[in-house]
Amino acid sequence: MGGHLSHLKPEQHSNVFVASCGPVRGNLYRHGEKSVDGFLGIPYAKPPIGELRFRKPVMADVWSKPRDCFEYGPRCPSSGMFYEKIDLKNQDVPDEANCLTLNVFRPRWQSKEYIKRPVMVFIHGGGFELCASRDYCDYSLTGTLPLKDVLVVTINYRLGALAFFSTGDETCPGNFGLWDQTLALKWVQKHIASFGGDSNNVTIFGQSAGGVSVDLLSLSPHSRDLFHKFVPMSGSAHVPFAIRTARNQLNVSLEYALNKGFTGSGSIELFEFMKNLPVEKLLERTGFEHSASGMVSFGPNLDGDFFPKPLEELRSEASKKPVMIGMAEHEGLLFAFTDPHFTTADEVLKKKIAAEFKEDVVDNPAKVRQDIFEYYMNFNRESDEKKLVAYTGDSIFNAGVILAAKSLATHGNNVFFYVFGYCNPDGFGPIGGILPFKVPTHCTELRYIVGEGVYSKFEPSETDLKMLEYMTTTFSNFAKYGMGGYLSHLEAEPLPDILAASCGPIKGNSYRHGDKTVNGYLGIPYAQPPIGPLRFAKPLPADDWTDTRDCTQYGPRCPPSGFGNEKGLLVLPDVPDEATCLSLNVFVPGWESKEYKDKRPVMVYVHGGGFEVSSSREFCAYSMSSTLPLKDVILVTMNYRLGILGFFTTGDDVCPGNWGLWDQTLALKWVQKHIASFGGDPNNVTLFGQSAGGACVDLLTLSPHSRDLFQKIVPMSGSALCEFAMRPAKLQAGVFDDMLPRLGFTGSGSKEKLEFMRSLSWEKLTGKTGFTYKQSGWMSMTPNYDGDFFPKPLDELRKDASKRIMMTGIAGNEGILFAFTQLSEPHSNYSELLKNWIALDYKQDNMDNLESVRKEIFDYYTKDIPKDEDTMMRRTAEYVGDSLFHTGQLATAESAAKYGDDVWFYKFDYCNPDGFGVVKDALPYVAPTHGIELRYLFGDGIFSKFEPTEEELKMLDRFTTMFANFAKYGNPNETGSSKWEKYDPSRPGRHFRISYPDCEMVDEYCGGNWKFLEEIRKKNKCFQANVYGKKL
Repeated sequence: MGGHLSHLKPEQHSNVFVASCGPVRGNLYRHGEKSVDGFLGIPYAKPPIGELRFRKPVMADVWSKPRDCFEYGPRCPSSGMFYEKIDLKNQDVPDEANCLTLNVFRPRWQSKEYIKRPVMVFIHGGGFELCASRDYCDYSLTGTLPLKDVLVVTINYRLGALAFFSTGDETCPGNFGLWDQTLALKWVQKHIASFGGDSNNVTIFGQSAGGVSVDLLSLSPHSRDLFHKFVPMSGSAHVPFAIRTARNQLNVSLEYALNKGFTGSGSIELFEFMKNLPVEKLLERTGFEHSASGMVSFGPNLDGDFFPKPLEELRSEASKKPVMIGMAEHEGLLFAFTDPHFTTADEVLKKKIAAEFKEDVVDNPAKVRQDIFEYYMNFNRESDEKKLVAYTGDSIFNAGVILAAKSLATHGNNVFFYVFGYCNPDGFGPIGGILPFKVPTHCTELRYIVGEGVYSKFEPSETDLKMLEYMTTTFSNFAKYGMGGYLSHLEAEPLPDILAASCGPIKGNSYRHGDKTVNGYLGIPYAQPPIGPLRFAKPLPADDWTDTRDCTQYGPRCPPSGFGNEKGLLVLPDVPDEATCLSLNVFVPGWESKEYKDKRPVMVYVHGGGFEVSSSREFCAYSMSSTLPLKDVILVTMNYRLGILGFFTTGDDVCPGNWGLWDQTLALKWVQKHIASFGGDPNNVTLFGQSAGGACVDLLTLSPHSRDLFQKIVPMSGSALCEFAMRPAKLQAGVFDDMLPRLGFTGSGSKEKLEFMRSLSWEKLTGKTGFTYKQSGWMSMTPNYDGDFFPKPLDELRKDASKRIMMTGIAGNEGILFAFTQLSEPHSNYSELLKNWIALDYKQDNMDNLESVRKEIFDYYTKDIPKDEDTMMRRTAEYVGDSLFHTGQLATAESAAKYGDDVWFYKFDYCNPDGFGVVKDALPYVAPTHGIELRYLFGDGIFSKFEPTEEELKMLDRFTTMFANFAKYGNPNETGSSKWEKYDPSRPGRHFRISYPDCEMVDEYCGGNWKFLEEIRKKNKCFQANVYGKKL
């Protein structure tokens, strides 16, 4: 085997480096203009022999004479059934006494970003019975993560019987391998600063059994506060081999001792026998097999010490951390076909199921095994081999990793979930000869993180090197920043004082930004749980409380559903909760305002997501606190019901719908009632939102139930006059009529429909069913013209509404994001794609002379232009942007101005082309598009982690100043400036172009296409019914 740089040899330093553990000499690894120092084989524990065998490790003494740290320390001795079956050839000789060592790799150049560098600690896998840190070529490893400006530590820990032997009681409780890892982390906390590492920014990561260890370390009170972020890869506390009960581990340990010649009885005799067993006896392969479930003999157990409580309780108690967790796409391939006694796939499948499910883990194992076998054999896969791979991966890794992601998210951690789906089919070496196909499997990702081949020597292709660059960047970015917002790597401090808010006493967070702080109160309930008779009903205000409420974590998201959810518009691992999702968050400047003596202006944000997905928790709290609140305004964000739960209607008085809008209205009433106790001014409230959130903001401006609860509005990239914003009640009820049979409804009538929908669990309601709908429009679950929230057509309501100040606009190229990523209909070229989009927007429900209108639109967008693919691609993106956003947003500005509102109209025309992340791969070109402005408003990435350049930070300051000025004064211009002119209906399309370094007033708006589409909208029956009350 070997790493991709294993042919190189490091230079040995003669200079002595004075570390706090003692003076050391190390290696120099050169990589072009950069170099990395490596200090190998540093002892972190005293020899675990004699009285320290089967005992917690003791920290190594510091030393005074220089120690040569040029070579890896010896591996720890292996033992157990997994060790017996996996014969790793030509391994070096282990050494029980001297194996507890670690290795430090540090960048040698002066960092431009850090005084103390972030630290990444890697825990190797090997089924708790095999492997060592020395299995990773040191030269290759230094060519990966350390070149990303992080310090990397790798460790050894005891394995097999020496690490996890247990008598099931206090005589020998086991888990010594985990105690070793914990001591290594204590060593890092104590000594890593002397190597230039930041002990307050430590990320632990591990793969397979190393991934299990990482997750378990995050749970134990003995270890969980020794690091700040973690990455369990292809392993977690929930995989079946992660942990046994103490009794079951005792049984395995006893079987092993009997195999080695034990003839006594009782815990003390058993302990003494194993304590005195020569290490050579442990290394002997005797054909040992245990009778318990699972392929690993020796592993962690619920000992009552390292794990003083059940794991789920420990998870709920642990401090919240950023977590990146995932697996390879086909984990099971590596294990499915490597059995030397392989017969046929279905027979091996039976054998593997039998090995995993025995009497120690399930009742009625015969029936459970048969059920599992039948499920996988009947599963729609191409071959028995693939069924075997699916079961093997699901049972050993996949199910447990997914369960861990859900558990972590449920308990408040920020979770980033991945599936690794890349491999080079030429990189499997000899093992490739026994595999029926070659796909990403267990350990594949390691070569792209540490440069080591695992199955074979890593000889990277050009594509492999690009993947290595991508993976090491992703992992180092997580270690540096924690993903998400640009300040998501920072942790809030608990506020020492309780806020006596008028809703009840609350405990919040403090977010520090230089000499300013912002206080955050998260997850405040504003409504009673919308369940039982309150499902599909107007929300009721939450009761006030008297006991202090912990408001340091975001509340759960509302369950998503609808066509966008079916298509995976936004897939996140945290678990939603219907009962407790109606919460809001308040961010309050923590200093005394010079401008506002008692009450600051308030800005209330309504998130987007097509009325079906997303939540307020998508925005990193620390990053958000550094944006608008630093401009001396109070910021409120909210959740509201989504999809079916937010917009289900029977089209009549039985269930009129629009529940999500009623939720938003109640949140605004909460602001009016309670925001003064947070220091906010209820008479100076600005409501703003983006996309579907922008449409909601404009709709709330029109309804007599909500329009007097705020003073200024900012609908961004969405408004009441965007065609996606609303359907007539009858047509929206038709969308749900298409869905009901998929949920099992067989009745008739509105009352039966409502009763049926209330009877279903939210999991059933929001599960994916393959739902499609025949109505026009890209969104399935939308507000409807119900006669209650909207008692008149929208144009009449606009006319009736009290006059207010509006700022509204679009991103420069709204359609790019949607045109090439959101339509699943097949197309062979961009002309076909354009036709598909037109066909989606205009169907028989909203258009007479359908084919003629579709042709008219297609001809308009394709006439007098070259018909090459690049031009057609750009025209398709123009049409999608024009039809979804551009035309409706301008129409809203015109309508508001016509009825007396002051309007400020803009186009956001700035982006960093490197800020699109993986979305960039799906786009034929990049430009400012839908959602891009949010990163400069909230400091969060949207498409990818926000890692702002110096110029982007200037744009963030500019954009937040505009929004804060609008909220404070009703004018977004900088003080003393009049560069941005108010919207003038006599000059339609004239707008303020927001960019960097220059902003300017521009007359040309979206190529004038809006004029053509305005004429088409006059023929749109649904639009005319909603806006002007015309009969369908």
